[in-house]
Amino acid sequence: MSRILVVYYSRSGHADLVAKQIAARCHADLERIEDRSPRQGVTGHLRSALESILGLRPAIARACRHPADYDLVIVGTPVWFWGVASPVRTWVHRHRAELKRVAVFCSFMSGCSHGRPSCE
Repeated sequence: MSRILVVYYSRSGHADLVAKQIAARCHADLERIEDRSPRQGVTGHLRSALESILGLRPAIARACRHPADYDLVIVGTPVWFWGVASPVRTWVHRHRAELKRVAVFCSFMSGCSHGRPSCE
């Protein structure tokens, strides 16, 4: 049986929900990419936008799992300003040499039906 890792970043929780569903259906291990700096509120939103636009790679916590130990790594990211979330960019750059096979999912929500202006 193949070993699968689902690694993801979620600011608001939507990508978190999708990642957990994928991991459950694939019988995969799950690893959340953790930011070293908070992204709450207007300041966090602006910082996220700026990092995405400029292609920056912010500091993230060290991963617990090693992608080289897996046959497939599924990487999940919210869409930030038409691109990958900057913490995911950092993770991929850090682990690119360890990746054998990769699949990707992204989440994007704008104008959510439950009243919040933006979910991710």
